[in-house]
Amino acid sequence: MPVVALAGQGQIVHSLPYPNSLRTIRITSNQTNGLFTLTEGNIQVGEGMQLHIHHREDETFCVQEGQIQFRLNNNTFFASKGDCIFAPRQSMMAFRNKNTTGTRLLFFFTPGGIEEYFYRASPYFAQQPPNTNMTDQIAAEFGMELFGMPIWDDSRDISSNASGAHHLNVFLLLFAFVLCYKTNINF
Repeated sequence: MPVVALAGQGQIVHSLPYPNSLRTIRITSNQTNGLFTLTEGNIQVGEGMQLHIHHREDETFCVQEGQIQFRLNNNTFFASKGDCIFAPRQSMMAFRNKNTTGTRLLFFFTPGGIEEYFYRASPYFAQQPPNTNMTDQIAAEFGMELFGMPIWDDSRDISSNASGAHHLNVFLLLFAFVLCYKTNINF
């Protein structure tokens, strides 16, 4: 069944141990027969996700506005509006908004289901101070390993290397192909 996720719609969850670190669950795995989950978030200056590994899902980041710094395995790079980064499961990753106001990301998780983690962890992230012992435990239940914040080494920035980030149009073309193939949609 087709899904239309209108701007401003979706369930808002607390996603990281920062004040106002909110994500909107735009499309759930129930709506896609488990194919993917789509979330969106405004990433505040100084906000970031610690080093972590997803063992159950791949994660794709699409920068909608601003600039974000990523660490993916041993590579550190900046991604800007229009850039997409694909992090297959088992990849060590982290990100942060070093200094750009108005940064917004889309997060695609394949297969879907990660929204259940956000629903369960959100109340603990919302506490002041956040209850990171509980959020870490919930993360482990959902197949994530957490390793703490990385030491960011800007001297290893590979942003000028085109292979460091995959551009939006290529990602969307591949994503549309897989989605159509899996759901037997014909144009």
